[in-house]
Amino acid sequence: MAHKVNLDALIARSDFEIASGDEESMAPVFCLPELESRKNTFRILRKPEFQRATSDWNPQQVVALVKNFLDRDLIPAIIVWNSSSRLQFIMDGAHRLSALMAWVNDDYGNGVISQQFYGIEKILRAQKEAHDETRKLISDTIGSYKQLLQISAEDGAGTPQERKRATGMNSLPVEVQHYSRKDPRLAERAFYRINQGGTPLNAEEREVIRTRRWPQSIAARAIWRTGKGSYTYAFERPSNFRNREFGRKNAGNID
Repeated sequence: MAHKVNLDALIARSDFEIASGDEESMAPVFCLPELESRKNTFRILRKPEFQRATSDWNPQQVVALVKNFLDRDLIPAIIVWNSSSRLQFIMDGAHRLSALMAWVNDDYGNGVISQQFYGIEKILRAQKEAHDETRKLISDTIGSYKQLLQISAEDGAGTPQERKRATGMNSLPVEVQHYSRKDPRLAERAFYRINQGGTPLNAEEREVIRTRRWPQSIAARAIWRTGKGSYTYAFERPSNFRNREFGRKNAGNID
């Protein structure tokens, strides 16, 4: 079975409804340097707290995304909602953006960010193997972010293809579509609609989103994410999670 790359530590989670006022938010602009962990953009990026783990891609998909970006091939826009707290929520494109963040920060599930998030001793073997496999594939086909930065700074360094990819890569923007509605409830509903495409939410995930403040949903997220905000290979999504009778009875109480 092919390894899946766990990129879940790269974008933190927050509640949609976190707020600090009614300030006008600005549409975000992403480029590679802003995705470095020391930069402010990295620190204010968020995923909704109920979003599934960013761990569905294999190493080949991660490498293909980075390669397509550097080669100026078409990549769908990231959809972002700026909350009044000035946090930037990724409503669609978490895997795409996380793949670029992984490349920039050299972290495919067992780098510095992931180790701080999970704890070095708690990262599972499969996650470490996926990290190593992706890192090697990146090195063999593209080169690391640091390598291309060095090539861009030195005349005549690297192969012609490496120089072509390195030239101007830090000024190349990540395409972003801005969701402009301010109401967090509207943003949540938009997230729900958007994520019915691509890899659709299954019945259990939809139920957990709708009932996420109920004790059984909080407990389910804790089990799925092992208390770390992420699914791991140790747990599968339970097919019998929903208490269907309870869910039907109370479905009308959830907006």
